Amino acid sequence: QAYNCLIHFYKRQGMLPIATTLVPVNSGNIDRVKVVLASVLPVSYPPSFYRDMVQGKVSACVATIKDRTVGCVAWTCEAGLVHVLALGVLATHRERGVATMLLERCLEGSTGAYLYVQTENTEAVQFYSKREFKVTQTVEGYYKRVTCTNAYKMELVR
Repeated sequence: QAYNCLIHFYKRQGMLPIATTLVPVNSGNIDRVKVVLASVLPVSYPPSFYRDMVQGKVSACVATIKDRTVGCVAWTCEAGLVHVLALGVLATHRERGVATMLLERCLEGSTGAYLYVQTENTEAVQFYSKREFKVTQTVEGYYKRVTCTNAYKMELVR
């Protein structure tokens, strides 16, 4: 009976627990990565960004649920400090822990992290703030060819 109550709670919240798998980005899934990032992020990335993922110059992994790519994270790491370059999850799969899982994956073994987020992207700012990232700087003109060009630099110290 407790199990039934739990299922009803999840159904009410719209978050049935579903097995999510994280796999590295490769030439076989890079096209799905492009679709996810283009559909959820307000900025676009040049072909070299995706090429660097496939070649391993930029670390990246995708989240899949039932063989469907639902999210992606890309990052670099230097001297234990992670620079989160992109993190996105399809709107239909948000609030299910996928973004947190992706973020935790790129932070594994790090001493800290930083990222840039558009100042108007309150959803992202709130997401990172809940995970102990702090706004440390406002950078005017960080983004190009978008309506909101200003960014917050957010940092996590471990």
